[in-house]
Amino acid sequence: MKSGIHRKLAITLVAAGLFLSALFAGGGLLLEFFAIEKRIIEFATLEAIQFTKQRTVDRQDKNLETSLRTFLADRTHAPNGHLVAVKILSSSVSVLADADDGTKASVAAARRHSLDIPTGDAPDHEVFWDDNVYVRVIVPLRLQDDSQTVFFSGLFLVDPEVIGLMQSKAAKAVGVTVLIVILTALFIYPLVLYLDRNLTRRTRQLLEANTSMLEALGAAIAKRDSDTGAHNYRVAYYSIKLGEAAGLSRTQIVGLLKGAFLHDIGKIGVPDAILLKPGKLTAEEFVEMQTHVRHGLDIVNDVTWFNDAAEVIGGHHEKWDGSGYPQGLRGDDIPLSARIFAIADVFDALISRRPYKEPFPVKKAESIMAEARDQHFDPHLLDLFLSRSRYLFDEIANKDDAALKKVLMSCTCHYLDATA
Repeated sequence: MKSGIHRKLAITLVAAGLFLSALFAGGGLLLEFFAIEKRIIEFATLEAIQFTKQRTVDRQDKNLETSLRTFLADRTHAPNGHLVAVKILSSSVSVLADADDGTKASVAAARRHSLDIPTGDAPDHEVFWDDNVYVRVIVPLRLQDDSQTVFFSGLFLVDPEVIGLMQSKAAKAVGVTVLIVILTALFIYPLVLYLDRNLTRRTRQLLEANTSMLEALGAAIAKRDSDTGAHNYRVAYYSIKLGEAAGLSRTQIVGLLKGAFLHDIGKIGVPDAILLKPGKLTAEEFVEMQTHVRHGLDIVNDVTWFNDAAEVIGGHHEKWDGSGYPQGLRGDDIPLSARIFAIADVFDALISRRPYKEPFPVKKAESIMAEARDQHFDPHLLDLFLSRSRYLFDEIANKDDAALKKVLMSCTCHYLDATA
């Protein structure tokens, strides 16, 4: 069970490390890209503005296209990349003049990508990835007579070395991030492992203390009732096996186990004259005996760890037909764990010696319980139990307290283990 916890811890740390690596590395890559993009956009925009300083655009200027080609040719050795296509656009997006560097890739890229004309006088841009990385900038220009705005559109090819530098920096950022995460995980894992082991040890000590108290209380009541702790081990064993057959959850099994040990804890408040009377109780004495249910609930309700035993303590004397006590519950209104325990308790009472009777053979006990199938017991649960009662009896017959405890613990330790 510990290895399972540690495996989960390791997987969690690895997953967290991978997530953080991806998060920080991805963030670093984006920041690096944005920084380079910003520099390229600034440079491309300055190039466009530089053209506006050189020329005042005139619609009728026949040399406008020649000027664009000259301007473009002068930019082939610009840092970070260079302009590969330029256009002068009207506000209706008609082309007044254009020029390109003649390469097929640049011409194709210029045709596939375009921007709407921006509103206002602010430059606009877009960045897109093709076989290469391009930045398009659009800068508003004034006509010579200031009657209308036209636009300079420039397509800037980012130098592959710049992209390689960006990728290299991103890879280094990823590597550094992964290394930091790994080193952090290597530092944290032993610490978490130590804390986990310490918590597990303390939890197990607390669990063992509570379990010992559970056994001690059950044994003390059993001895006062002229019995031994063996009764509690037997009814707990029968109950757990029937609970498993009935599909109880781990939490329900734990509550059933506690209830099995503490089911008669309220008898501490019943006078010995009634509790140990060898003969049949009078009506008044029986009413007094019934108070042990209320006493038991008062006791466990004051101890948080015993709270889940309340269903068994408060309901194991209820009967399927509603003739039980203290509430006269009927059928499925009786808690499931109480219905299960009632079968185990009556079976063990029938096959055990009591102050008022000798033990019955298993076959006779089964017959007596079968007759009360629709009166005392849940018929479905009773059928489940009677189909395996002989086997369960043989498993623990003639075993002393120590041997019974060993058998019970072997089938319940995984329910009680807090690290499960």
